[in-house]
Amino acid sequence: MHRGDFTVANAIELLGKDVLWTSGPLSSKLTSFGALGTSRPGSLAFCRYLDERLDAATRSSVAALIVPAGRRLEAITGGPALIGVENPRLAFIRVAGHFHTRPVVSGVDPTAVIHPTARIDATAHVGAHVAIAAHCQVGAHAVLHAGVCLYPETRIGARVILHAGVVVGVDGFGYERDAAGALHKFPHIGGVVIEDDVEVGANCSIARGALDDTRIGRGTKLDCLVHVAHNCKVGPDSLLTAQTMLAGSVTIGARVWLSPGCRILNNTIVGDDAVIGMGANVMADVASGATVVAVPARSPLARR
Repeated sequence: MHRGDFTVANAIELLGKDVLWTSGPLSSKLTSFGALGTSRPGSLAFCRYLDERLDAATRSSVAALIVPAGRRLEAITGGPALIGVENPRLAFIRVAGHFHTRPVVSGVDPTAVIHPTARIDATAHVGAHVAIAAHCQVGAHAVLHAGVCLYPETRIGARVILHAGVVVGVDGFGYERDAAGALHKFPHIGGVVIEDDVEVGANCSIARGALDDTRIGRGTKLDCLVHVAHNCKVGPDSLLTAQTMLAGSVTIGARVWLSPGCRILNNTIVGDDAVIGMGANVMADVASGATVVAVPARSPLARR
């Protein structure tokens, strides 16, 4: 279906059982998607607030508005159709993504340099000036944008996206001084495993393991400029935002939120569903479900 033929009713059908109630005209065509403040007639927008911002949104000129189902509203005459769901932003993502998925052409750019022992799935996309070293694996429908560099023994799962400038498998920062103070480099003989459906933002670096593999769990997303040091284990469906730094041998659980600019001390464990505040320095283990902030990081409820 072309976007010009797509109606509010079609959006409701696409969302299926996630739609808990509707109000207003469902036959209006949806011709664009946008934020409330900049949307035009014919647009689909969303509002996730239950206060006066929702009241204002129902008077906007958009064709349809996805709203929180917790407050049942009737569409006003001449206003947008209303679609009530539990998570308006997620519902908007699903509908807009139906039309805005970027097509990716499989194949290898002629400027890419690939070692003959590397295995690249035929459905993967390898962009301009990508370098893939010996014994690497790249899975089905993976996308490696321009300038990605994979060091030896890096394994990339299915549908992984590595944005421009990502470096995976660089040696970790591990040294030991001798009696004279000279530095001796620890041999890094592990690899890196990036599991299915991971997305890594531009200019991230992920170091190989010293002895065991560094691992990024299924579905996890890394923002731009994130550093993951050697031996780290990051669980599934976690979010690591810009300029986050994991020191060596950090373990991150499932569904963790690491806010921008936080730092995690080496050998620290962050449990499932934990939240680390912006710029926090985590110096001790964080329990599952906990929220910590500040420097050094602590519960926001802790006595100062």
